[in-house]
Amino acid sequence: MDPNENGEPKGNSPTKPVGVSIAASVDNEGKIRMSPEDFAQVFRQLIAPIPIPEHHADPSTFKTNPVTPGVGARVIDATQWHKRYVKSAMDAADDWFERALTPKGDPIDRAIKANEKRKDRLAQAERDEKWLKTMGKRSFSDVAAGILAVKASGYSAAVDAKKGKAENRIKELQPLVLSLAESLDKLSTADKKARGDKMLAARDGMLEIGNKLRGITPS
Repeated sequence: MDPNENGEPKGNSPTKPVGVSIAASVDNEGKIRMSPEDFAQVFRQLIAPIPIPEHHADPSTFKTNPVTPGVGARVIDATQWHKRYVKSAMDAADDWFERALTPKGDPIDRAIKANEKRKDRLAQAERDEKWLKTMGKRSFSDVAAGILAVKASGYSAAVDAKKGKAENRIKELQPLVLSLAESLDKLSTADKKARGDKMLAARDGMLEIGNKLRGITPS
């Protein structure tokens, strides 16, 4: 084996620490070898300082909306009930639009304050197996009916409506994914084991990105 310019043999160098309880080695091409677990720990530290942009409305700009009393109705036959439901829902479109933009208070803050109630209700729903029982009453025809009603134009309209949200998410993701890609480029692919470790590192890296975006700190 030819020596390098320091007089040491080329090829795999002795394992050397790159962090607390983390070790790595270098292959013949100068690529790093490390376990997926060690890579996840290093990558987590690498992306930790990358800021996540905030995209929140200013609660001080919210307006209050008047409380509109509900009007009770008699129990009518199913056909009339459905007809009135559809008409009322369609007629309420402009009211929905106005009220959605002028809430009584910050809906995100109210949702956070109701978190314990949400968890309690979710736990009760799980105990009652509500999801399983509901799905047992459904069939693919129910799904197909919804798709046929929405059509491709409805799908396109939904995508168009969420363009701003998608743009914000991509702005959050791009620097994190770039950091992961550059980190993966430094890993060895010299043999089957190394290539497998790199695939696992890529998966774990995306999980770490998801945790960071959600504000989750793995133990």
